Amino acid sequence: MPLSQLFANFGLGAVYAVITLFFIVIAKKIADKRTVAIDDDYEIREKSNAAIGFRRSGLYLAYAIAFAGTLSGSGAGFAADMLALWVDGVVITVCLFACRTLNDRVMLAGIDNDKEAGQGNTAVGLAECGMYIATGFVLNGAFTGTSDNIILGLISAIVFFILGQAALLLCGYCYEIISPFHVKAEIKKGNVAAGVALAGVIVALGIILRGSIAGSSMGWAADMISFALYTVYGIVLLFLFKKAIEWLFLPRAFIATEVVRDQNVAALVVTQAGMIAIAVIISAVM
Repeated sequence: MPLSQLFANFGLGAVYAVITLFFIVIAKKIADKRTVAIDDDYEIREKSNAAIGFRRSGLYLAYAIAFAGTLSGSGAGFAADMLALWVDGVVITVCLFACRTLNDRVMLAGIDNDKEAGQGNTAVGLAECGMYIATGFVLNGAFTGTSDNIILGLISAIVFFILGQAALLLCGYCYEIISPFHVKAEIKKGNVAAGVALAGVIVALGIILRGSIAGSSMGWAADMISFALYTVYGIVLLFLFKKAIEWLFLPRAFIATEVVRDQNVAALVVTQAGMIAIAVIISAVM
């Protein structure tokens, strides 16, 4: 690569980083306004509230993951790329705060997330963090690649965001059904191991969905069928590997005991990391 191009890339990288940081700051301001009863900065700085820290870190990481997808399609010229980046940033912001609403009202229905996080319920913070990061991966896939025009690209991204949210919520519902313990009840109690369990499953599926969405379109009908098949495939495969990972990495351990009685965060971190590792491989070969 010529040095002139190398230095030009350095400059573009700095510009893209500044724009991404700008949107993250905007997201912070919106999140601050959304929880006026809680001073998030004070909770993090003075009270070391891990629940608030996790929910905010998930939001910020989701922006970076999503923006990485928008940058993969750059190359139409600096002015066009900048316009697309700003427009995509607005859409990403809307989608991530819509994700938060769905997380509050559906994924963790029956739990007052803001109240629980304000009281230091780290399990809730972890669950929210996982949902944000998983959504970031879905948006990354939705914005990856090129489109005939910016409008069609945005429509496609929004459609796949909606489908991705439905898939993530379905995964959470299935996980609640097959788990030998009541996931949401344990999260409401502040059981951090349960929060790690749900977050790990959701992030793993988000990575798989990213692989199924990214790439060239085959037409709306084919894309919808492909997404549906990969959603079912991803959920089934993850839960099958979940059992295998528990048997291999936690021999002679019963997962319900580790979560409910022992609240063994270390055990759940190991098993969910294994699931995420499997999801990365599955996504890579899609």
